[in-house]
Amino acid sequence: MKNKKTKAFTLIELMVAISILALLATGLLTAYTACVFLNLSNLNLAKAANNAQFVLEELASSSYSSITTQTYPSFGNLKDEAIAVDVTEIANKKEVLVEVGWTERNRDHNFKLFTVFHEDE
Repeated sequence: MKNKKTKAFTLIELMVAISILALLATGLLTAYTACVFLNLSNLNLAKAANNAQFVLEELASSSYSSITTQTYPSFGNLKDEAIAVDVTEIANKKEVLVEVGWTERNRDHNFKLFTVFHEDE
């Protein structure tokens, strides 16, 4: 006579447990992948902000008359990077907008930084 007190997992119980673990692993992998892409995006955004800040620092160290609308050379640390400086002159001040554009995962992104320069009197 067989011992009825022996407990074991049935094949169906094992299949259900493996399915639940597979679903959990898929969810965790999806979250991890999203975090990796978000990290890359934030890194590129920080690079763009640093590039725009550098351009503004260069303009601040130059003469007031040399602050003009121009396309700035790329730093090369972002894919398809383009840097544009747009200057609007009003009275004795220049409003400067620096826009850094780049491509990330086949999508265009940009970062803009704005400041105002005053002419010394």
